[in-house]
Amino acid sequence: MTRGTVLATLIIVAALTAFAAAQVLVLRSRRDDAQLLHALVEGTSDAVFVKDLEGRYVLANDVAAALIGHPREAIIGRTDADLCPRDQAAARRARDEAVLAAGETRRYWRTESEWGVQRSLSIVKSPYRDRHGTTVGLIGIVRDETAMRRLEEDAGRFFDLAPDMLCTINPDGYLERVNHAWTAVLGWTADELRARPLLDFVHPEDRAAALRDGSVQRLATRSGGWRDVEWTAREVPEDGRAYAVVHDVTDRNRMQSALAASEARYRELVHSLPSSSVMAFDHDLRFTFAAGTALAEAGLDGDVVGRTLAEVLPHAATTLTPRYRAALAGRPQSFELAGRDGRHYWVQMAPLRDGEGAIEGGMVLAQDVTAVSHFRTAFEQSPIGTAVIAPDGRHLRVNDALCRITGYDAEQLLATTVDAIVHPDDVSGLEELLSGRLEAQRLERRYLHADGHTVHASVHATLVRDAAGNPSHILDQVAEIECTGGSVAATPNQLVPASPEP
Repeated sequence: MTRGTVLATLIIVAALTAFAAAQVLVLRSRRDDAQLLHALVEGTSDAVFVKDLEGRYVLANDVAAALIGHPREAIIGRTDADLCPRDQAAARRARDEAVLAAGETRRYWRTESEWGVQRSLSIVKSPYRDRHGTTVGLIGIVRDETAMRRLEEDAGRFFDLAPDMLCTINPDGYLERVNHAWTAVLGWTADELRARPLLDFVHPEDRAAALRDGSVQRLATRSGGWRDVEWTAREVPEDGRAYAVVHDVTDRNRMQSALAASEARYRELVHSLPSSSVMAFDHDLRFTFAAGTALAEAGLDGDVVGRTLAEVLPHAATTLTPRYRAALAGRPQSFELAGRDGRHYWVQMAPLRDGEGAIEGGMVLAQDVTAVSHFRTAFEQSPIGTAVIAPDGRHLRVNDALCRITGYDAEQLLATTVDAIVHPDDVSGLEELLSGRLEAQRLERRYLHADGHTVHASVHATLVRDAAGNPSHILDQVAEIECTGGSVAATPNQLVPASPEP
């Protein structure tokens, strides 16, 4: 054998050795791929099967075998005609042939009932081709989509039954899907809403803002009106669609406007009360409303709402807190309060109840009674006898000085009339004042003292009229006169009680 022949032989041997090694690697790779494919097919929860062109099963995993209803070893090599009822087998074969004829993947749904429970099955069938692209069979995958279909149905129900207006908007600005709330609120049919750009339904004054930032404030109704809405939308970049939630706030806005108008009228009414204020507070003793001229007079105007009692009136919080709590417990309060500025206020508190009767807070009515308080102080501490007398002569109010002059205590005087303690030969002078001939007069009277003697006094009587100009009461100021001739003795005077008011 020549040297060249030997070399050629070695080259051929090496080539054959390399080819054999490559074949081993290919076979090992195919075996690994086959093992991986087998693991995937057996590990999936889907039913997987392969049929040849005659419809015989050449592969079926355990899930497919359970779905077909036969052991796997009894399925391989057999057709649906061997395994299923005739009509069912014919329908499956027809679908298989349609897939093979079209040469493309197809999907369809099937509903089955097992033990009274319905299942939705998604079935995908595709042509099975060899390495050369020749169709040699069919691959099928069956997936139980019951839970997914139920979830989709539930989502659809939530969409349709939602009280808010839900919708999707395509990239061209048209409504694609709307729920029932759209037709209920606006009156348009779903087809009418989808037939025009959404912008056509937006109020002309809101369209610029809608184009700028997507906000919408008013939508047109089919009857020609407008509904106020709050609009929340989000665009999905993947498909260019926007998903929106629209809340109808027309009734809420109207109610807020009505409440604002009512509160304005209430404030105006409160401000018309002279030297008074009205405040409301919650269970935290935080003021929720405040109005009235007395607030400004007390230096609190505009500085009350949102603050607590301790913050607004720190000097009086300790005294007032129990009264506020009592009002919140359902016990109304009435009392006089002295302010640090020397003013006096008559305060009334009452609980505020909601529509079901529960106490949700309290209300305070404060009236500036400084002038009345000063009058009361002057009245009670005056060294001159003073009395407030009704037009019928009854004593309405008397001070200590008049009690000292007449010898009667206040309770006795308030139970009788002027004529009962004036000497029979003297006149009370009330007639002159009540007739309108005089507004004031000065005269002398003799009072019958409680122990029986007569007291001479100088009386200044003034008529006080009400807002309508009618006589309201008479103010008597009585000063005792010293008599040098002595007093007239008499038996103790017996008071006759005044007649009750008609």
